[in-house]
Amino acid sequence: MRNFYFITILLLFCSCSTGLIEKDLKNNLFEEYPIESRKNHFDKFKKGEQANSYIYKGFEFYPAPNKEYWEIFIYPQKHQFYTIVYQYDKKNYKLRKKGKVFGWNPNIETLKIGIWYEYDENGTLVKETDEDKKFGKFDYNQLLKFLDKENTISLRKGLKNDINRQDKMLVNFNYSATSNKKLWNVVVFTGAAYGIANLPGEIGERVSQPGKTYYIDGNTGEVIKRNEETLEYYKEIGFN
Repeated sequence: MRNFYFITILLLFCSCSTGLIEKDLKNNLFEEYPIESRKNHFDKFKKGEQANSYIYKGFEFYPAPNKEYWEIFIYPQKHQFYTIVYQYDKKNYKLRKKGKVFGWNPNIETLKIGIWYEYDENGTLVKETDEDKKFGKFDYNQLLKFLDKENTISLRKGLKNDINRQDKMLVNFNYSATSNKKLWNVVVFTGAAYGIANLPGEIGERVSQPGKTYYIDGNTGEVIKRNEETLEYYKEIGFN
């Protein structure tokens, strides 16, 4: 059983006309990790909108610390619904893994989507994994189209975080390798923060905000109500 929590273009990465996410990732912003730029604190790059991020070829990127790899996160549109992840070898700076995660949070353990690519120490492609196989017919793009139709988000404009960098969309995707059941639980925050509350899947407390909540079957796209019956039906894939 697995639970994934995540928060929530130029033609190079995705369809900029609709805001929907393409499955494949064909091009690299950096073929190798820019180690010399890192040594110089990326001083030749324009500062990005986010803290410690920079602009290159029109894209905002964030060079993140990691014990195992050099990492770069790419934000492919200003208010994006997904993040691109690059991982580089710490010794020779060659690309070792790349792919996309759904949402704003660039943590690689969040919800992987699309095709993920793995390379050997020489930079040769050795493995491709289709992360979309875990989804039902109602996948992340269907989810985005549904939320756009509900006027909860805008595919054209994207989803902007608030001034405190609080993520405006929180999604829990439940599925299991031993079950065909799949469930989306989506909260999109729509107003100013107030009070203190614990949110599902988060450790500790965060400021609560008014918002819209949806429970959607990942196979049928049916919007369901949270009650004892649905809790019991989806219990085997972690819904509680």
